Amino acid sequence: MILLPIFLYLHICQYFYTMRKSSLLWSFLLLLVVGVGYYFFKKGMRVPDPVMQEVLANVHIPETSDTWFRHAPIDTLYSRHSYTYFCFVSSAYVGDVDDVAAAGDSVLILTSESSFSRYPASADVLPLPESAISYILPYGAPIAFFRVDSVVKTGNSFRYKLSRSR
Repeated sequence: MILLPIFLYLHICQYFYTMRKSSLLWSFLLLLVVGVGYYFFKKGMRVPDPVMQEVLANVHIPETSDTWFRHAPIDTLYSRHSYTYFCFVSSAYVGDVDDVAAAGDSVLILTSESSFSRYPASADVLPLPESAISYILPYGAPIAFFRVDSVVKTGNSFRYKLSRSR
């Protein structure tokens, strides 16, 4: 199959060599050869779709321990308390919420809007959309503590560099 384009190329080159050498014809021939070569290269390099879907389904990208986070309602509370930890809690967490809230002023609890009412009024709790919670939590974990490493002011809000506590 690969010999067919080569044979065709040689045959066409011999035919055009005996004729007048026109730059337009040679340019067209070169373009044709490059196009045919690119077609066979891409066809040989392509991975079948079912194989690619199966590979992607089994790949788990490891989470990094550092992440940046920004949420405007946190800024007011952070300027008052300077929290040491942010605790992200999903709605799937079935543990005792009083244990999380008992950490005091050093922890800001960020939970989903649906489970916001589970926490005592004395705790510093802010609601977040469930999609934001699931994005920042490690894969399969219903709760995670992040230490606030640094705070950077950008415009009117702050960016928090968080590292996961293990």
